[in-house]
Amino acid sequence: MREVVATLQRDPHECVSDTTRVYLRDLYDHVIQIIDLIETYRRNRERLDRYVYDLRSNRMNEIMKVLTLIGTIFIPLTFLAGVYGMNFRYFPELARCGPTRLFG
Repeated sequence: MREVVATLQRDPHECVSDTTRVYLRDLYDHVIQIIDLIETYRRNRERLDRYVYDLRSNRMNEIMKVLTLIGTIFIPLTFLAGVYGMNFRYFPELARCGPTRLFG
């Protein structure tokens, strides 16, 4: 739109009078203002998009911290429960005092 108005304003033509040229200059100024306004809105939208992305990232980092803490506590406990929950005939840790029969 800016280029069309600039071309109409610049190039002499028999259909364009002096009054129309004044109107076209005014129209060109308005088009430039609208383009600047659109660019400002676009930059604001990009900033808001980055802000929302940063908020989501921070929230996800907090969730990951909690999950890491839970994993740090429960993974070793799960391992120990898995090892000692098996049906051993003899426990190797109890072999210091000699073999001990637990089941049978």
